[in-house]
Amino acid sequence: MDWVKDMLNAIGSGVDSGILSTMKQSPAEFNSTLYSLSDTIASNVGKPIASAVLSVVLVLQLINAANRAEGDRQTGVKLIGITMIQCAIILAFAQNASLILQTINSIGDWAMGTVDAATSVTTGGGPGNLGDMIGDQHLNPLDTGLAMLLLLLPFLVSKVAGIVVTVVVYLRFIQLYLMAGFSSMPVAFLGNEHTRAWGIGYFKRYTETVFQTVILFLSVAFYQHLDVNHPGKLADGQALSGWIIENFGQLILASVLLIAVVALSNKVAKAIFGE
Repeated sequence: MDWVKDMLNAIGSGVDSGILSTMKQSPAEFNSTLYSLSDTIASNVGKPIASAVLSVVLVLQLINAANRAEGDRQTGVKLIGITMIQCAIILAFAQNASLILQTINSIGDWAMGTVDAATSVTTGGGPGNLGDMIGDQHLNPLDTGLAMLLLLLPFLVSKVAGIVVTVVVYLRFIQLYLMAGFSSMPVAFLGNEHTRAWGIGYFKRYTETVFQTVILFLSVAFYQHLDVNHPGKLADGQALSGWIIENFGQLILASVLLIAVVALSNKVAKAIFGE
């Protein structure tokens, strides 16, 4: 009977409280080692490459300024001066690109904290402790085996749903670390009109990744308040196998819906940022 209760509790748990707590963490809190490694890569690899890119961009901008001057010395001096100032500003931003990402992370942390306070997402989620709801019934071995057999598919689907959520959250943090390691390069691309879209696209994608986790957290809050996650209680005198058969579709639907919510949250994040 304890096994039946554990399976029902696993089906009803929805999103584990541990992954909910992980969603609330900043990149620095999630894994300080990877965060430091990403910063090291940014300093030792990203910045030198950005300097090389910026030198090419500077040459292209100077050539463009010379062509626009068309033999007018005064106009040429002004254009070259403006170009040098622009490159100096971009170089300063490229050397401190990590500060821009930290600002985006801070905005994401603030948004996550506000969403958490507004929704009050419960730990465990889903329909709750379904196993505790059935009380201390005593089943014979045949009834217990039948109940476990009926619960096997919903149990496996719920575990797959939990794994999907966990994998998505971990991959998004890894994506942030990888992108942060080369944050200086996109800033260098901002110096030329032909490559400016690359730099803008980078910061757009980084911001989108940060807010994907916020939107996923909000989606879980909405998911937990859906009626489909709350099957009817076991009536007095009702056989457990009969209750499982009655709510079998709903038990599977709750877990399948959780997987769909993860995919939907990704689409919503892309739509917010115009993709």
